[in-house]
Parts: sequence; C-alpha cells; structure tokens
Amino acid sequence: MTKTKVLFAAYNLGKGGAERVLATLLENLDTGRIEPVCVLLTGEMVYKIPEGIKIYVLDSAPAGNLFVKVLRTAGRILKVAKIIRRERPQVLFGFLTGINFILFAAGKLSGVRCRTIFSEHSTPSIELYRKTDFIYRSLFKYFYNAADLTIAVSKGVRDDIIGSFGVREDKVKVIYNPIDIEGIQIRKNEPVSTTDWFNGSLPVVISVGSFAERKAPDYLIRAFKMVRSRLACRLVFLGEGPRKEELVNLCRELDVEKDVAFLGFMENPHKYVARSSVFVLSSNWEGFGNVLVEAMACGTPVISSDCPSGPNEIIANNVTGILVPVKDAAGLAAAIYELISDKEKALKYSRKAKESINRFSIKNILEEYYGVLILNQQS
Repeated sequence: MTKTKVLFAAYNLGKGGAERVLATLLENLDTGRIEPVCVLLTGEMVYKIPEGIKIYVLDSAPAGNLFVKVLRTAGRILKVAKIIRRERPQVLFGFLTGINFILFAAGKLSGVRCRTIFSEHSTPSIELYRKTDFIYRSLFKYFYNAADLTIAVSKGVRDDIIGSFGVREDKVKVIYNPIDIEGIQIRKNEPVSTTDWFNGSLPVVISVGSFAERKAPDYLIRAFKMVRSRLACRLVFLGEGPRKEELVNLCRELDVEKDVAFLGFMENPHKYVARSSVFVLSSNWEGFGNVLVEAMACGTPVISSDCPSGPNEIIANNVTGILVPVKDAAGLAAAIYELISDKEKALKYSRKAKESINRFSIKNILEEYYGVLILNQQS
C-alpha cells in the first residue's frame, strides 16, 4: 500500500486543546497508511508523540513588536517552504488560523503540488473579534476558499466559518475531536496523592481549562458561592493562565477561598475528575469542548454553558448533562446544586453520557480523518 505523506503544522505541542488533538492524531495514526512529518513554530512540547516521527522546530523566541512579527512571519514562511520542498508531502495540514495562513503561503512558495487542509478549533468570529478589520476578514475568506478543505471541530464552528467569512459550504467539513476514551478509563483509576479533598467527605465541583477570558471561570466561582451558601462543598480548578491572580482575589472577596483550590496543570486530570461530584465548563465560547467528553468518559455528571460552539453537540440537555445560558451564574448554581443534591439524577445522567460518547472515540474519528487525508478513500 502506498503511504500518504502528511506534513502537520502547529505552533507547538503545548497545553491547548488543538495541540492535544494533534498529539492524539500523531500517536494513533496508522503509519502503514500515513507517513507523518511535524513542523512546530516553537519548541514547547507538553504532549508527547511517538519516536520516529520527524519533527522540525523553527524557533522559540518571542515575536516582539509588529515589525518584528511581520519579519518573523515572512521568515517562517520561507523556512516551511524549504521543509516542504525537502519532504515533498502529498498533504499539508495546519492547526489554527495563523498557522493555516503560514502553511498555505509556504505551500504555494515551495512549488510542490500538494493538497492543503486547514483545521479550526474555535469559533473564529468570536476568537478573532479583535481582528475584525476588512483586510483580515478578506485574507480569511481568500485563504479558506483557496484551501482544499477546512476541518471544523463542530457544526457550530462550520456554520461560523461559512456564515461569518463567506467560505464556500463545500470547503468545510465537520470532524469532531478524537478522544482517548479507553485510555481515560485506565488513567482515571490512578491514585490522588496531592490533596485529601477527593476522599469523599465533601462534594467536589471541578473544572479543567486555562484561566482565559473565554473560559469565564469567574462565573463558576460566583455560582459556587451560591451553592456553598446552601450546602458544604468544594471547588477545584485544574489549569493555568493569566487570570489566576484575579480569580484568587475574587475568591477572597466572596469569602470562599478556603473552599477553592487551584491545583495547576495536571498531565492526568482524569483521576481528579473521576473523583468529583460534578464537572463544569462555564465558557463564553468554545470550538468543541474536549474536557466535556473526557469528563463523561470518567463517569462524572457534566454541566456546561450553552456557548458557541460544541457543548450542545456533545450534551443532550437534561439527558446526558445540563446546559445553562452563557454568563448565567444563578443558572449554573441551580444546576450544580441539582446534581449534587439529587444523586439518582446525577447517576442517570452520567450513565447516559458514557453511552453517548463512542462517536468521539479515536477509532471512529481516525476513519473520518483517513477519508480526507487519503484521496482514494474519499467518498
């Protein structure tokens, strides 16, 4: 069988969701069908990938001011074009908007005939709201229509790409993110030794993600304050980000700091989630919501804001979890209280959730990826 050489490009393999998806793909690809090559703009590598995959790392220095950013982008395009000429892949596959632009330009500059596939992991009209000028939107429309295909990680992301940027419908396909459900079943049973909060003495509400604006952790803290006024419980955050100090101060202001823990980034968050009473995603916007599927795989009942995009494609409201309006702390508090106080309902939701997530398994999602990466498999 002839292999398809695919050049995957990303900023790095850091702590983001898109980076984790790339690492999952690289770890599980059938190398009898796909020959992967990886190009990273910086050297941060939290997620491990198998030995034997060729990796190019371009640089690691910060970009600096606008002039330096322009020069650096041009330099990166030249470097990636050189790699494409050396490797001669059949497919270029970019992760995230900025990388997609660089990869497309490098592909054209290289002179190598290959297909270009983009992937979008967030809702671009919201994620790029500070970049709404005519030039940027025009570039987005041009590049994404010129590419062979864009993979959107949810139907909401697909609709946003088409509706907000004028990308042709036939140029965008939905493929949900692959989740290592079997691996989670193993890792969730590892012991927790860093804290005694998960010993079952009090209910634990948990959230996993960066402390960024789009994750809206402040609304979860305010909701937790309301829940804790009615029953004893605790709140745990797993993650890092620029808003941590602000969130710590908010906990202090609301007098809940003794019942809120910021445990940082964890390589295995599943063992904490599996021992929690409720998992909450309070985001203002998403692309998919990997952590929701992972929590469902852990058997933990889930609550999410009904934000664009992804959660309402994962959760069937009041069947496999609960959806609440965005930025609704009171609604979030009511849902948390409901699942903590009604254990029978929480168990029913978690069982239904575990039954619903096989569609996101690595095996099923990889077959969809093969269908777009390998030409003779396309329908």
